[in-house]
Amino acid sequence: MAEATTYGITLRNFQTYPDVPDPQQLIRFAQRAEELGFESLWVWDHILLGVDPCFPIIDSLTLLAAVATITRTIKLGTGILVLPLRNPVTLAKQLTSIDHISNGRLMLGMASGWYKREFDAIGVDFHQRGKIMDLNLDIRDRLMTEDRVTGEFGPYNLREARMYPKPVQRPRPPLLIGGYVDRVLKRAGVKGDGWLTYFYVADDFAMDWAKVCNFAEEAGKDPS
Repeated sequence: MAEATTYGITLRNFQTYPDVPDPQQLIRFAQRAEELGFESLWVWDHILLGVDPCFPIIDSLTLLAAVATITRTIKLGTGILVLPLRNPVTLAKQLTSIDHISNGRLMLGMASGWYKREFDAIGVDFHQRGKIMDLNLDIRDRLMTEDRVTGEFGPYNLREARMYPKPVQRPRPPLLIGGYVDRVLKRAGVKGDGWLTYFYVADDFAMDWAKVCNFAEEAGKDPS
């Protein structure tokens, strides 16, 4: 029997200035999406975006935490969290907390980012964002799944670090890697539980999905 198709929907937690997003409206939208039977809700993630116009944006994780308290079944996803902009230790705590608040409904779409001006403002090397992402994924995974973590990870010196509680979802919330260049497709196949991307032509999607599956198989993972 064919697998059932499910549908997610995006919360528009950004606007074009001078408009600003309305948090209460977004929360009501989330409630209605759950009532209508959508499988998942997704939020955008930026800290600074645009100049003229700029794009006012409600923080993705803050909004998901709020939505988690007024929904019961709909899955809650980041689409996509710009991982290199976040402190991985603090982020592991935030994500685990949201997973508990939502009773295990968190889904994580993550990518390395594209907006250099934002990286410069945060003080993160834009040209090292892929390397930083891999480092941050490693730290996040280990804190979420291991009893104690000890090691120097770039600027992060963890000594007998014990982060509890662990996520509701074991070993951790599902990880979807975003992007479509080959190095990202490999990251999705090797380190991710799935791939979150967009394409306008079905043949292009099929070609890159085949690459993701091949990278997974080469890493000893079952693509299904």
